Amino acid sequence: MNDLIEAVSTIQQTVLDIKDVVERNNPLSMEPISPKLDEDTTSDLLIPAKFASVQGPFPKYTQMDRTLPRPSAKEVAETLGGKEHSLQFTSNLYVDLIEKVLGPQEENPQLDYRAMVKEAIMITKAVVSHVKETHRIDPELRWSYIDPTVKLETYKILESATEHLLPLKVCLEYWGAHVLISNFWVKRRKYSKKPTRKSPSPTKKAGISPFSIPFLTNQ
Repeated sequence: MNDLIEAVSTIQQTVLDIKDVVERNNPLSMEPISPKLDEDTTSDLLIPAKFASVQGPFPKYTQMDRTLPRPSAKEVAETLGGKEHSLQFTSNLYVDLIEKVLGPQEENPQLDYRAMVKEAIMITKAVVSHVKETHRIDPELRWSYIDPTVKLETYKILESATEHLLPLKVCLEYWGAHVLISNFWVKRRKYSKKPTRKSPSPTKKAGISPFSIPFLTNQ
């Protein structure tokens, strides 16, 4: 009986020794096998089919290409003209972004940069409506109050949906998508100026002359 127990112990120890040798020689062999998704694949899973990317004149960008910093107020003024101010949406800002990648408009007569920006604006509005409906967000809630995870999701959807129109994926920290989304997140109300009604000036009573008819008839 003792011999049997000793034999079992020896076998168990041998198995442990073999396992230890295998782990030392191939540490990855003991890890559970599971499909590994890179960042781009994971982000694609979040993109609705109607906003899936379409190949356009721009290269296929990866996270490594996100290197274009947010332009300063001075750079915006020098490039686009006008006074220095915080980065705001203008069509010229995105035409300039396209030119940074594809070169001047004159070198690409087959493309219409301004038309591309206009189409991107229409898509931006569609993305805004989709996100608000999906997350049941109050239409009047300002962009600054939106949850950061929802913001990131919105940036990625817009970058995918406009990939054939704008090189937003080269913008560091999503600034290109941010300026578009924040500008069109809440519809701007148009206030019509109501015509001001002028109150009629009180009519002046004519001075009564002692020789006038009313004076005479009242006597």
